[in-house]
Amino acid sequence: MKTLVKAILGVPKRIKLLVWALTMRVRLARYGIKFQLEAGRRVTLSRFPTLEIEGLHQRGGSFRLVLGDHVWIGPSVDFSVKAGVDNVIIMGNRTRVNQGVCFKLSGGTIEMGEDCRMREFLVLKATGHMFMEDRVSISYFAVIHCEESIHIGEESGLGERITVVDSEHIFEGETVSWRNMRIITDPVVLGKHTLLLTNSVILMGARLGPGCVVGAQAVVKGGDYPASQLLAGTPAKSLRTLHPEPE
Repeated sequence: MKTLVKAILGVPKRIKLLVWALTMRVRLARYGIKFQLEAGRRVTLSRFPTLEIEGLHQRGGSFRLVLGDHVWIGPSVDFSVKAGVDNVIIMGNRTRVNQGVCFKLSGGTIEMGEDCRMREFLVLKATGHMFMEDRVSISYFAVIHCEESIHIGEESGLGERITVVDSEHIFEGETVSWRNMRIITDPVVLGKHTLLLTNSVILMGARLGPGCVVGAQAVVKGGDYPASQLLAGTPAKSLRTLHPEPE
């Protein structure tokens, strides 16, 4: 009986999702972009996410959206995709995306594992592959910009207004506009159980071992950092090794 009641209650949510998917498919088709939705059980849209399309001088490409079971998407969530390339977003089971989250794709992939939490007004931008393992939580107003590869280990917590980038512009003099400057990349890896505190910055090429804690307002430059380090300062240095509490 409980299963029947749950199925009946889930019907309006499914209809709402299908209506939104139809509007997405029609709008994207105008520019030759193929839309593919794969949705699990009891996906909830509190309101219809908005859609922005960039690179309209091109045609074709695709937008693939995979939503696991019990995914929840809050109000004012924005999907921005680029024409002429393949754009992918994957949300694992029970992942929750709160109000005002912005997904900006330029031929990249943003992949979230199960039970991830995206808090209000953060920006996820990908040209490369951004991958979050299970139970990753990212807090308010964070920015993660992935040109090549950013990997965030399971049960990591990223605090308010943090920034993670795997690229930078090469400055070649004042005669060149920043828009035309070359970009170099180096993958970023945050090991499992990483904690980034408020306003911290992770720069390209940083590879943190499991259990690292990055202090508030610290700037972590590229390089390898062993597991369980307390990192602080600008540039960040290890203050001490953290020891797990005995079980």
